[in-house]
Amino acid sequence: MTIRKSLILILLLTFLSVHVYSQITASFTKSPIIACSPQTLLLKSTSIGTGSLTYKWFLGKEDTIQTLNDSISFNVPIGKHVIKLLVTNGVEKDSATDIITIGAFASFSIPDSVVCLKQNIVITNKSINDTTVWWSYGDIRSTNDPSPAPYNYNFPGNDTGWYTIRLIVNPVGACKDTAIKKVHVINTPTAKLVVDNDSICAGSSTMLHLTTSTSEFPNWQYQSGTLDFKGDYYNPMVYPKKKYTYSVRLKDDGGCTLDVFATINVVPADTPTYSQMNPENINLSDTTVIIGNEVQLDIFSTETAKYVWTSNVDLTCMDCPTQIVRPLKTTTYQVTVSDFCFSNNHFFTVNVEEKFSLSMPKAFTPNGDGINDILPVQGWGIKQLMDFSIFDRWGSRVYQSSDINAGWDGHYNGKLQPADNYTYFVKILTYGEKEMYKEGSITLIR
Repeated sequence: MTIRKSLILILLLTFLSVHVYSQITASFTKSPIIACSPQTLLLKSTSIGTGSLTYKWFLGKEDTIQTLNDSISFNVPIGKHVIKLLVTNGVEKDSATDIITIGAFASFSIPDSVVCLKQNIVITNKSINDTTVWWSYGDIRSTNDPSPAPYNYNFPGNDTGWYTIRLIVNPVGACKDTAIKKVHVINTPTAKLVVDNDSICAGSSTMLHLTTSTSEFPNWQYQSGTLDFKGDYYNPMVYPKKKYTYSVRLKDDGGCTLDVFATINVVPADTPTYSQMNPENINLSDTTVIIGNEVQLDIFSTETAKYVWTSNVDLTCMDCPTQIVRPLKTTTYQVTVSDFCFSNNHFFTVNVEEKFSLSMPKAFTPNGDGINDILPVQGWGIKQLMDFSIFDRWGSRVYQSSDINAGWDGHYNGKLQPADNYTYFVKILTYGEKEMYKEGSITLIR
């Protein structure tokens, strides 16, 4: 390398060393780290960088101190404080932030020290640095909610008297503090509001009855209807035009209030009665059956309706919404449906056709699968089964019954009979008071 080139390289390196700064890393320490009361806080920079460093300290929202010193001290009150350090050498800069919490202060407010037994107490937590809290109310209840819900002493086991509300902030660990307030719980009024009839027809009236422990005049609240106070403010007559809830606010000498309510339901004059409801709400219309068959009469049913049936034949239940009938001739059934406001009649006609027949299946399969397992007597208009007998191929009777609802299941003396042809004999009495006979063969298939 020539002397000329060496001199140029030396000059270039010298120039670069003058104008290039290393990167600054800002950091600081604080002492003490934890404090439970106002303290003098010492902050010391541990920043790394070259050149002439200056420091700007941001102490909270308002205090800003710029200094050439790498440390500073200041008085810190109770609370949470954000500290920031900005370090610069005129070209590069960096910052560091930390939070210091000094102490804890328990504080809360209540609207009044005298409360009613059923009155909610709004408790507002005003504590400082309450990392955790514990509330107790002087009874058996407590909570760790930093913003507790409104509280009242209307709780089993509680009574009037003095109670202590206690707030402990940071109950476990450092910086614990306690705040206490006493409240005097006094009784609330007692009252009862009842109504003669809680459901009335449109245009009708009913009477309210108020009993109370207070001597103050009752404050009635209403928005519809009319209150008739000619008789007694404690027993007013009301004429509501629609469903309405009447309320009374009572106040005793201690200032405690109580609201009591009574709701009256009004059936409007244009409301269809149960007998005038839409057709889809009536489950039955006129029908036709073969003589001897049953039919179910099932009408619209409600909890408040009453039913009275009228018929020239006996019925199983005279006040039920449902009837099961077996008319022997065309019959009209009448039911009167009523409630406390309305009443009307329904008429249902069951047309009876006199048809008489007797038939038997040709085969059955008593294999226990639930399909075609029983050999029955079939037909229309059967009043009585007089005889149903079955015989095997040797003439021995293997089944006999006079129960129209029964049938042969293929067994004799508890044993299932073999697959074979069997003969039967059936004798019935019809509702026309005529006897009918039938005999033939039946195949038992296994």
